[in-house]
Amino acid sequence: MIYLTVKYEEDVNLFKAVADTNRLIIVDMLSCGELCACEILEKFKITQPTLSHHMKILCDCGLVTGRKEGKWTYYSLNEAAVGHFRDVLRYVTSMKTSAGVSFPGELHYETYKKDKSVFRLPSDIGFYFNENDVWAFVDGSCARIGVTDFVQKSMSDILFYTPPKLGDQIAQFEEAGAIESGKKVFDIISPVSGKITAYNKKLVDSPEMINANPYEQGWIAEIELADFETDKDLLHTFEGYFPILKRKADEYRVKK
Repeated sequence: MIYLTVKYEEDVNLFKAVADTNRLIIVDMLSCGELCACEILEKFKITQPTLSHHMKILCDCGLVTGRKEGKWTYYSLNEAAVGHFRDVLRYVTSMKTSAGVSFPGELHYETYKKDKSVFRLPSDIGFYFNENDVWAFVDGSCARIGVTDFVQKSMSDILFYTPPKLGDQIAQFEEAGAIESGKKVFDIISPVSGKITAYNKKLVDSPEMINANPYEQGWIAEIELADFETDKDLLHTFEGYFPILKRKADEYRVKK
């Protein structure tokens, strides 16, 4: 799953731009490569000013770019904008949970082995981690959060789960519930700010699901994001967090 921020007020312009038969055909033509305005004109029974009007709309929304050569303009698709258009369409038509999180059906893990313990970490795009060992999977304007494998292994058998309160607005690095084992209580420090929209009700009766898989069945809560563009400046992707997990695993085994 690709991390995607949908800005509905802006992205709707992409759909408006192709909500015209002639412009949709033009986009289809440009999918084969760059075309001169004169070549596009040959396809339609329209005047040059009318074509210029259509091309301005396509260029203004970013789907098409133009370059001048002599008296003619040559047009081509903006691949980045086209890719974003596809991602937006895929996102808004995808199946989601009540909180709007479309979670990957299968995760890809990297592992770190220390003595007899194996620590897993998802390497998929969309995962972010704080140094409190809590992850967030960001999908559009929502996120799902949970604890890392290091947390559940260092705690041993998790016995209790205290969920966050639905509807609460929390700041980044504020508590979003807690879990408890015979060893300690672990406060779940949220990587992101926003409103709690769901929590994993199965954990109330079966907190051991976190031990079984803290990334999939053992997720903690879902959050409607407040300002992820700012929040992510203080978070790590897989590449940044994996060395931290290794260091903590090394130190944990030494202390033990």
